[in-house]
Amino acid sequence: MKQCRLMNGDPEFIGGLVPGTKIFLANWKTVPIEVIKVGDEVLTSNGGAAKVEAVLRDDHHDLVTIRQNTRHRAHLKDPSVEKPWGIIEITCSKRQKLVLSTKQRIKISKRGRRGFMEVSVSQLADRQTKDGRIIKIIKDKSRRFPLTAERSEIIDYVKPMVLRSEGRCFTWQCEAGDLVEYVNKKRQAGTRMILQPFSIEIPVLGPWLQQCFGRNITAGQLEAMAWLLGFWIGDGCREGAKFALNSEDDDVNTRLEENAKVWGMTLRMWYGEGRKASGFLHTYTGAERLWNVNNPLVKVLEGLRFYENGKRKDRKNVPLFMRTEEIVVREAFLAGLIDSDGYCDIQDGSIRVIIPTAYPPIRDGMRSIGRSLGLNVSTSFRGAHFYERHGQNKSDTWTFYLSGGTNDETLRSILNRCSCERKRNPKIQYCTNTDFEEFDSDYQSEENENDPEDNDDLSGIREGFEDDLEDDPEEQQDGTFNFGKFRFEIIPGRKDAVIGLVLSGTSNRTFVTDDQIVCASAELSTERLESRPYFRRRCLSCRTETTPKWCKVPWLGYVLDRICLACSTRYSRTHMRCSNDLCNWVFRLRVQKGKKPRCKKRQVAKIVTRQCERCGSTPLQEGNP
Repeated sequence: MKQCRLMNGDPEFIGGLVPGTKIFLANWKTVPIEVIKVGDEVLTSNGGAAKVEAVLRDDHHDLVTIRQNTRHRAHLKDPSVEKPWGIIEITCSKRQKLVLSTKQRIKISKRGRRGFMEVSVSQLADRQTKDGRIIKIIKDKSRRFPLTAERSEIIDYVKPMVLRSEGRCFTWQCEAGDLVEYVNKKRQAGTRMILQPFSIEIPVLGPWLQQCFGRNITAGQLEAMAWLLGFWIGDGCREGAKFALNSEDDDVNTRLEENAKVWGMTLRMWYGEGRKASGFLHTYTGAERLWNVNNPLVKVLEGLRFYENGKRKDRKNVPLFMRTEEIVVREAFLAGLIDSDGYCDIQDGSIRVIIPTAYPPIRDGMRSIGRSLGLNVSTSFRGAHFYERHGQNKSDTWTFYLSGGTNDETLRSILNRCSCERKRNPKIQYCTNTDFEEFDSDYQSEENENDPEDNDDLSGIREGFEDDLEDDPEEQQDGTFNFGKFRFEIIPGRKDAVIGLVLSGTSNRTFVTDDQIVCASAELSTERLESRPYFRRRCLSCRTETTPKWCKVPWLGYVLDRICLACSTRYSRTHMRCSNDLCNWVFRLRVQKGKKPRCKKRQVAKIVTRQCERCGSTPLQEGNP
């Protein structure tokens, strides 16, 4: 087959992202997609590397925007509330393949009036598009059982189709345009896009401390320094090793003193009005007490640029290397930050951590570290305003909401490193507030709502086969994270330029964007993949291209071929077709003029002796007419 080429000489391809989209290379650095060259290696969804075979460009691709679909409602109710910040968004070709996750749906519906119950199990199945391509989508496979059916019979039907891993979720790929056109609304509501957490550990803090102090650093010292850094980001002062404390918060003050002691520093507190207090970390040279001189914390703040420009009194900053640091460092850093500025509660049965900040560098750092650990991170924004209660002017404030999602054990591990008992064991928040929920871990959506005709009498059957299936729950392995998942919507766009990365290999041809979205490789256009506008579906029997309804082929089972409504009606009456598999002509009931058949059996007997009207083959009787 001759390869078609674009005006710039590149071969035609399917998929692609707009220029400017940043991509992770195999060395964990991010670069714009237009900078990537043939031979470069990009990061894959399993943490490996894939070589770039071709970098192609097309200036006239149909674009779509994939945007995180949030549950933010506060800005809709109150015009003074700003729109949510940090929404995940990516613009790509309409034919870009997305890596998706859909929870398997097992549903039992009792149709009492009709005298049966219907069992449906979602499966990944083939679907033929209007332009002739074969794609994979999620569809329900259903079967009807009488109301008197045995429980074991239903279990035997369901059990072979149930997934055994990944929390009973399908991980599949689908083009953005096909997802909108061929997947129904309920199935779209239960489908999530995948975010890639960073299980890799590239130590920076530990080696730097060893080089700076000329000695081996223990695990306890490393965790203590990471906690101090997080606590300083929250309650520290830019002058150096100084903190704004609460004199009655004994748990936090004790942890600060203990971690400082690990690094040879002592905590000295000055008490102000009410519960206000200031804490200073001092070092000693003999009997002389020093502040910010030979101070280990200040050295780290300056050396690793927790000050924005590496100089004391500069603005606070969270370095980019923190999102690929050792997991213990990331967790201890967030624990210190939660001890300083955060608070926790339990809402709708899951733990939620809230952290406000007014500094954009800290805002960006918290989001990147949280998502690198596989946590669900959502953010609300409140612009500068006058706070009447205290008579103060408030600056721009971003409030972060962290939840475990698919990595609840990671959030538990972070909270266990906190010093406050009220944060390790948060209270239950009875007032439900869903204004800032962006991610789902349990796939609760309109797809999973009970059917109006479902009957509670079937709950015993559901529980029974759930137990018999012995489904293994999704467990988080040590040192690894489960994929993050988020709701999304697809918004049609204009025609514009896209760049496609064609990756080598056959097993894992994916790459990761700067927002940690997993995307599939672009594909060179072939006869199997290209859209065929001239494609028209034809009836397998009479070859017509128009019909009010396309029906399944009764004698072939589950195939992509279809027959027209007229042929389906004739076959339901005669159950007779041509024996030639290339013809498949459905026989008609023919009555001699002027004579009315006494019964169908005599009429069928006359038809059996006939030959196919089109090819002359003998008829094939299947079942009773």
